[in-house]
Amino acid sequence: MTVKCLKPGCVRTWVRDPALEVPCPTCGAKIGRRCKRPSGHRVFAGEPHDARDIAADQAGHYGVCPSGRCGLSRAERPQVRSPAASTSIAPELSSTEDTR
Repeated sequence: MTVKCLKPGCVRTWVRDPALEVPCPTCGAKIGRRCKRPSGHRVFAGEPHDARDIAADQAGHYGVCPSGRCGLSRAERPQVRSPAASTSIAPELSSTEDTR
């Protein structure tokens, strides 16, 4: 089933809904499965939960919008840091904590 962007003027399409490429944090639907209500019924119109859409966008499954109007802005995307980028191994103790 081909899915297309619903933004006016956008012609972007995907072979499968990119939201189905990640598990749903709201209802627990697995990758490739549609979201469901707590009762087990399908979500209205078969649309994924908003949190799943956002998770798919954060994971990069939607790709970059050619018009720059869709998805999370670069400022809203989480910054992925490599473990090597971390300089501190242990958390710093605040000056009010007892160090004994």
